[in-house]
Formats: sequence, C-alpha cells, structure tokens
Amino acid sequence: MSDLLRSSAWQARVERSMTAVRKVLSTTRSPRLAEDVHHEYGDKFLLAQAMTEQAVTLLVQALLQMGAGGADVAALCEAAQTRTVTLRFAAPSQKAVLKKKVVREEASKVKHVTEVKGGLLGDRKVTDTTLRTITEWLWDCQAEYEIRAYVGGDPEDTKKVVAAGVRTAVKTTGSDAAPSHAAREHEVNITWLLQHWNPLLQKGRFAIDRGAAGCHTPRRNGDVDAALQSCAGVGAWAGQVGGALASLFGDLDAEQTRNGSDVPIAILPMLDPPLSGGAPAIEQAGAAEPTGHAVLSPADAAELLSATAVQLQTRLDAAASAAPSGADAFSTAAEARVLVLLGHIAAVAKHLRECVDYLEGLLHSQVVGAVGKELTADDFREYMEFHCRKLFAAAYAPAPFCYAVRRPNSNPEGTVSIEATGAAPVPMLTRHYPPSSARPFQFALNASTTLRFNGETFVHAHLGHRFSTEPQEQVEFVARARQFSGYVVVLGRVTAADELEPKHAFYVQNKDEVRMPLWVERVPGAGADFEAALASLSPEQARFCRAYREMQLEHTVFGVCVVQTKPQLEAVLNLPPHALDKEIRLSQELLSLFTEFHIPSDSLSYQAPARAHVDPHDPATSVTGEAKVAAVKANLAAVQDHIHGTGMRAVASEAKENVGKTRVDECAYWHRPSNVGSNGGGAPPPEAAAAAAAPDHLDATRLPRVLEAAYAAASGDGCVQPAVLHCGSLWQKAYQKQLLQAPGRAFLGEAEQAKEKQRAWDLLSSLTRCGALPLVDASLHIIVSATHAFDRTLMATVIEENVNPIERVERSLLSAAAAVHGVPAAELIHPAHVDRVRDASPALFIQV
Repeated sequence: MSDLLRSSAWQARVERSMTAVRKVLSTTRSPRLAEDVHHEYGDKFLLAQAMTEQAVTLLVQALLQMGAGGADVAALCEAAQTRTVTLRFAAPSQKAVLKKKVVREEASKVKHVTEVKGGLLGDRKVTDTTLRTITEWLWDCQAEYEIRAYVGGDPEDTKKVVAAGVRTAVKTTGSDAAPSHAAREHEVNITWLLQHWNPLLQKGRFAIDRGAAGCHTPRRNGDVDAALQSCAGVGAWAGQVGGALASLFGDLDAEQTRNGSDVPIAILPMLDPPLSGGAPAIEQAGAAEPTGHAVLSPADAAELLSATAVQLQTRLDAAASAAPSGADAFSTAAEARVLVLLGHIAAVAKHLRECVDYLEGLLHSQVVGAVGKELTADDFREYMEFHCRKLFAAAYAPAPFCYAVRRPNSNPEGTVSIEATGAAPVPMLTRHYPPSSARPFQFALNASTTLRFNGETFVHAHLGHRFSTEPQEQVEFVARARQFSGYVVVLGRVTAADELEPKHAFYVQNKDEVRMPLWVERVPGAGADFEAALASLSPEQARFCRAYREMQLEHTVFGVCVVQTKPQLEAVLNLPPHALDKEIRLSQELLSLFTEFHIPSDSLSYQAPARAHVDPHDPATSVTGEAKVAAVKANLAAVQDHIHGTGMRAVASEAKENVGKTRVDECAYWHRPSNVGSNGGGAPPPEAAAAAAAPDHLDATRLPRVLEAAYAAASGDGCVQPAVLHCGSLWQKAYQKQLLQAPGRAFLGEAEQAKEKQRAWDLLSSLTRCGALPLVDASLHIIVSATHAFDRTLMATVIEENVNPIERVERSLLSAAAAVHGVPAAELIHPAHVDRVRDASPALFIQV
C-alpha cells in the first residue's frame, strides 16, 4: 500500500471509525477491513460503490445543516440533471466607520523602587509609577457573507444556503487606520453531487458501470474518478471558505474546523465475514455475482450514518455554546456551526479518497504477495523470453542474435551479436534466406565503386517493450574475431530492395573485439491518435506529416553486412577455395600488404600460363592448388623485397596520411572493367538479372509497413512504435597486437571511427579489385525494430489499468512473426497454447 495509507494518521482515523462501528452494530457482527477478510475481486467494486454513496449522503446532509431547505435542494437536484449548479461563497468588502476617539491615561503595571539611605529622614524607599497616554478609536464594523447555490451562469438566480450579517463595535489602538477586509468569493461545482442525491430517500445513489470502456479497476474508472473529482472540489472549497470566515471574524477560533474534521466517519472499506454456518452475513443486493462476503446492508449503512450525524451534532452544539457572546462579540453561534460543518465536509472528501485509494493499495499488496516482489521492466523482459520459448513452435521461436562468421563445415572466424548491456544476446524473430533464394545486394564504397554480393540473408524483427519512465533496454552490437582470423563488418540502412547505404565499417582480426552501442529513436505509432491528429490538420499539413513519416519508417530498416576476408582473398588471388586454410603466415602477410601498403592485388595473384588449351582433368596441363599457392608466395616475396629494397615503407607511411579517400577512386579508375555495374556500358551482370527476378517479399523496405499494418490489426491503439536504430558515438575496441602480448583496450571516437572505416574500405577495394569481383562469402542481416510502449510502470499497468502486458506483447509478437514468416498465427503457436491465445486474441486468427 502507499505510504499515506501506512501512516499513523490514517491508522488512527480508521481505528476511531472502527470503534464507532463496533458500538453501533450488533455484537454478533464483526466487520473488518478488507485486507483482513478473504474476498473476491467483485467485492472491491461493491465497497467502492458503498463508500461513495455514503460520502454523498454525508456531504449533502452537511449542506442541509448549514441552512439549505429540503425543497430548495430538491429543486436544485432536478435542475442538475440538465444544467450546472454552483455553490458560491461571497463576502463583500467592508470598511468600518469611526464612532469616536478616546484619549486616556493609564498607569503602567511596572513600578520602579529606589532606596535612599541617610539624610534627615533616614533610609527610605521611593516608588515611581509611569503613566502612559492611550488613544483608542471606536469603530462601527459590519461583516456580511452568504453561501448560495445558483443554476447555470446567472449568480442572481440563487437558492439561499446560509446568509448572515453582523454589526458590532470594534476598538483599535496605535493607529487610526480603519479596520477593513477585501471582498472574497469562492465557488465550486456541485452538479455531480446533486445528480447522485435522492431527495425522496434523503440518501446518496451511486453505481460503477463495469462494462464501460474506461472501467479498469474499483479505483480506476470514470464513475469513481468523477466522484473523487467532485468531492475533492467540495472539500477544497470548504477549506477556502473556512479560512475566509476565520479571517473575516477575528474573534472566531479557526480550530473549530478541527471539531468537524475529528468526527468519526462511517466510511470504511470493511467487509462482513460469513456467519459460522458459512453463508454470507448479508446478501448483497445488486451484486453481479454471489460473493462469500458482503458490504454492509443499507439498513446497517443508515444506522452508521445516523451515528455519525449524532457525533456531528454534538460537536455543533459544543461549538455554538463556546462561541463568543456579549456586546463585544463579533461572531455568533451561527458562524461557529458553519465552521464546524466546513471542517466536516473537508474531512469527508479527504476520507473518501483515502478509502478508495486503500482498495488500490490492497490490490498492489496482493499482487506483490502473489509474485513475491515488486516487479520491474527487467523482470518482465526475463519472463517474456521464458514465455516465448513455450509459446512459439520450434521453427518460429525468437532466436538470440548471435551468429558465427564461418564457411560451411569450417571453423568460425568469429561472431557478431547484438547484446543487452552486460547480458545475453537479444532474441529476435528471424527468417533465413539461403543464397539461392536471397536477393543480391550491393553497397557503394564511393561514387565510382560499388560492391555486390549474393550471400545468405537473415531478416530480423525485434520487438522491445518500455514501461513509462523506466529506461529503455541498452543494447550494443558486438563483433569478435578469433586468432588468425578476420572479417569486415559494414553497418547502415537498407534504402532500396537491393541496396545497403553504409554508415560505418570496420575490420576485426586476431582476437579483436569491437563494442558499438545502439540507441533507439522511436517513431510515433500510426494508431488512432495519429489519425486523429491528422484529421485536425489542413490537407497540406497532413500530407507533410505523412511524407515525413514515410521517411522515418524506411529508416527503421537497419542492415549489417559481414564479409569474410579469407574466401575473398582466395578469390582475388585466383586460388581454389580453402587453399589458405593452413597458410596462416601467408594470409596475415597478404592482408598486411593490402591494409598497410595498398599493394594492387594483381601484383600478388596467381596468373595462369598462356596455353592454347588447359584441361583441369589432365595432370599434364592442369595446375594444382599447391602450385598456385607457391606462385602467390613467390609473388609475395618479390613484392616484399621490393618494399624493403626501395624503402617504400616510409613512403607508404607518408602516403597513407595524404592520399585519403582518393586512393580507392584511383584504384577504381585503373581496374574497374567497363561492363561492371551502372558506371560502365554493356550488359548488366548476372546478379542484376537475378535481383530483377527475385520475389517481391524479399524487398526489405516494405517490411516496416507490413509490420505496422500487422500491429494495427492486432491492437489498433498505436502502442507499438517503430524504432530507428542508431550507432553510438563512442565505441570500445579490445585488441591484441602480438600473440603473447596482454590485450589492450581503446575508445573510438568519430575520428578513430573514420579511420576504421577507411581501413575497411581499402581492404575491400583490394580484395574485390575495386568492385570488379563480387564478394564471395558475405551475409546480410536486416533488422526492423519496434517498441511496445506502455504509459505506466509495469506494476501500475497491471494494477491501475487492469492490463495484462503479457497478452499485449504476445499479440504484437505473434503479429510480427506472422508478417516475417508469412504464415498464419495458428502455425506459429505451439499446439498447447493455441486455444488460450485464440480466446485472448481472436483477431490474430481472422484470415484476411
């Protein structure tokens, strides 16, 4: 429960009220607070109804005791059905009139005694008394106030509740300023209060519509919200008027309001346990379902309200008898009674809110007791991973984003993964396309060089969740390379059906580890709120918003391309596959020449001898892989001799700083054939023809719209927000320069990231002859991310909104899985959960 309801003040008030209840009810009855009685969920609704009904009764009865006539209140109740009724306190400004001025002398009570010794009269004491002149002004003062109710917007059409005018004499000293007070006005809307008052039965009437769309819990529903708002307004008004009266009548004790607030109030969230026979003590009329316990019967409630009225009347009589009297009295017993009633009204309004909040606090404590602790977003994330393992059929279950970089039947070069900070890889819905069915892709190194590849493709849909102010899950992209291994990672956005726009790139090798934080920019969901916002805009503004949102949606397609360097190195050197598997030193030295000295690959590759005919099956004419490797080694030795012999290392070091990005352009100018890509003439390469014939469902740029439509069909409330993934500005890199050296660690800022990208571009340019060769062994990961956003915390979502977030996120996950895999929801779900999901989310099983 909340700290307020655990407070000693709350407990003291409840104990006083419970003591009063026990005195009134029969000794055979033992009503107790709801937390001490086993009950059902519906009982909490009955308690909220009963307590609100009793509060309406007490508040209107207090207005009646102020002086409102029963007929007037009945007329106001009738008017409140169609018009607004306002309760108004008004005290006009007044200034006293001087009657006379009195000047008199008064001896001071302080005396000064002086001892005189010797002299003719001997020792003696002399007492001096000080006289002071006092000026008094006697004023003729008048104080007026009234409390009236009026209908509609005309304050002149009123029904009197209380009216008073007092005239008396007031003395002031020290200043001739006339006593005065400014005009005061305080109003409150009492329409709801009168609408729920039955003038015939002289009692309140209130019910909660549990079928209403906004009805979540006994505390969170439109009916209770309206009741609390109205009662809180009346309570605040009572406090303001009480303060105004205490200021208006200087001799009125403001503590009188406490006499009204201390009256034990018979509004309690209590249930009557069943009798010893097991039957309910009272059969609750109007209950939707039979309950094992009941709120107090109407007869008992009336008896308790009568007891409260008796206690209040005692306080009123005591206040009237203690009111000032005599000629100098300014206030009267009427003001003292009004002040007590105002304190009682404020106390009733406050007590009702606390009692209704108690029901919500009780729900909170019961949920915590059921699960064992206060749950957080991390707990929910852990549960959803557990839940998905059981919910989905094995072939469609979300898989952790962690992939080995490897050729078939070979040891991995390393791994790439997306991990929660300090935790395991993030699970994602994944669909795998082998190279035979994947769409060829390309990305540009620069304006003149484009690299193509046709490797396996993975399409991932990630659905995160976020609760209110709780922080979004922090994730990072991690690339790890094994010893004597390496690969290039290219990250960017998928901007077309066959194109990746690179933003970052780096080369990892020899136990390097690069950690790149990813942060999420959420795009507002296209739900009812988005459409309502567009409906209130001009056509031009709406078109602008739609166009900009289209761009935001396309930016949600994040791409990661992983290029293995060893297969590409074999291809550019004209070596057979796996020829370099055991040539560790050769591979390392070749890659070093490419990355450090930018040696053209033609200077190192194997060149077949010029022969009229070469039969690969004829040993006399064919060349073995060992011979080709030997030829490459010879070429390498010659290039190394040339480097060391001419001192090219120093020259290359200087060139590395000055050439910059123009290096790749020159290489492209020298080596790019005229029939490659869109920059040359001739027929398009075979990959382009394959891309044109690829099936439409491999167009990743369409996936955000498909997913958004699926989310909208499943929920329609716009709570699933597309997310744009951005790479963080500060990376971490762990490295090991030598095999036996201790690993080092560095942070990569924007300048270092640019150098890493240029290094990767130089390597790819050399390994593809500046785009003349396609990438042999590359894989592509396409990631579309979204966030299921909740407006409240996890506990508030469950308790205050009465929402099961598991079912909401489950529905969104299944919608995304159906869109990614292209199969009906029924096929995605494990057979053991189909019936349950069908009952909770029937929209998923509607075939469009």
